Amino acid sequence: MKLKKIEKVLFCFLLLFSCDSSIEKCSLSDADNYVLYVQAKSKNGGIYSDNFGDIVLLNLSNKKKCYITDDNFFDSYPTISHDGKNIVFVSSREGNHLKLKLLGLSAPVQIYSIELANMRLKKISSILEERFDTITRGIINNLTYTNSDNELIFETYKKQLIRFNLKNDSIMVINAHPESFDVSKDDIDNFNFSFKNNLITISYHFYDFNFEGKDSTVIIMIDSLGFVHRKLLLKGIYYLGGWSKEGNKLLFSNIGGQIKEYDYYSNEFYNINIPKIHFKFPVLTCYYSSDNKIISFAEHNENSNLEIVQFDTLTKKFEWLTNDGYAKEFINVFVKD
Repeated sequence: MKLKKIEKVLFCFLLLFSCDSSIEKCSLSDADNYVLYVQAKSKNGGIYSDNFGDIVLLNLSNKKKCYITDDNFFDSYPTISHDGKNIVFVSSREGNHLKLKLLGLSAPVQIYSIELANMRLKKISSILEERFDTITRGIINNLTYTNSDNELIFETYKKQLIRFNLKNDSIMVINAHPESFDVSKDDIDNFNFSFKNNLITISYHFYDFNFEGKDSTVIIMIDSLGFVHRKLLLKGIYYLGGWSKEGNKLLFSNIGGQIKEYDYYSNEFYNINIPKIHFKFPVLTCYYSSDNKIISFAEHNENSNLEIVQFDTLTKKFEWLTNDGYAKEFINVFVKD
């Protein structure tokens, strides 16, 4: 009994002194486009499995932020349904997480859904019970909807891609390593789903430690059966970004601040020119927020936490969507159809 009281007091203390007071509880508007990301509870803390991290929804029309989750659990990989009614995410919410945190342990990983109309939380991976734990072994990397709001794709500890049907509770393992294409199971960097083309895009990083400049990124586009539709190669290490709303353009970025745009119809890569700037952009992945605007993380310097910045490719101007000093991760952009 005393331990529960101590935990409650400690949690309230953490919320009181470490939360961003500029963020309020969600009050959804009719804005079409949003940015989802996970933000640390404290400016002094990062985001990792035994630290608190909440999902934040940023309205791109009025730039207001609100909490989707606001509790003492670790949340990651938030993504919003096509109809804008639900947000699914990966979270460690089993048992008393605060007690596990104090012991230096992490809670089991599961998939949850929040219905935005009433903020109702639902554990959707519980329908699979022990089978889900056997498949994931407590590890889920990335999570996204397919072209249906009744189906999700996620990556497990074995670098397998799993297609999870929410309507009939079925699971299908996707062949993400086709025998016709020489890729290593240990080299998956990221994946996404093209809603217009109904294809899964997977990027692989190949590091050559013997010959400088030989690192490369291999991209394949497969259907749900693992049949390869496209094979692409980029010299150097590039991060797989997001598709455009129309499904004809795909973004890639590298650690040197370069952005490439892949045109699906011409099967060509094009450079997106970024002017000289005094901060680092992009950092990690890029997403389209409109036809000519790109969103990614940015940082003022190597010691600062990541912020979210929007770049207009026509005017060459940057807009800082956040600049609050809190650590951020797991960015995702939702552009309404």
